[in-house]
Amino acid sequence: MADQDSKNNLAEGDHGKIWTQWEFPEYVQYKRTKSWFIWFGLIIAGLLIFAIYDNNPLFAIIIVMAGLIIFFQGRKKPSQVDFKISEDGILLNDKIIEYTNITKFWIIYNPPEVKELFFAFKNKLRPELSIPLYDLDPVKIREYLLKYLEEDATKEHEGFSRGLRRNLKF
Repeated sequence: MADQDSKNNLAEGDHGKIWTQWEFPEYVQYKRTKSWFIWFGLIIAGLLIFAIYDNNPLFAIIIVMAGLIIFFQGRKKPSQVDFKISEDGILLNDKIIEYTNITKFWIIYNPPEVKELFFAFKNKLRPELSIPLYDLDPVKIREYLLKYLEEDATKEHEGFSRGLRRNLKF
């Protein structure tokens, strides 16, 4: 899954030497049981009834659209993302994000639920990037990234919305 070697064994790439790389799906596709879909349908129906009762057609449209998106997204197979850490920055499917555009990184490692690497960007409009670590050694990744980036040691847990999304299987 990963090609994590010492600095002497770095592979040469278009954006400096590649230190490590691995692939991951663009989003987590949860296995949803029949009861999950029943509860999901009941919640959507309840919100639609509330929207009609409240005479709020825009809310009803948003609920229907969100329900359809979640339903069809669950049926679509996620594409694979190729992730690399190099001397010049990080690469997502060979698109470079240079270290100069990243403000900090942090690792949330609470196995087996959460094993992720996060990046925050100088562009405040760009959301945080999270990369699953799987069975990679977070200490080695941290040591390598510290050469180029500042670590945010204050982040010890995944955010509330991320944990909620994981627990609700969205």
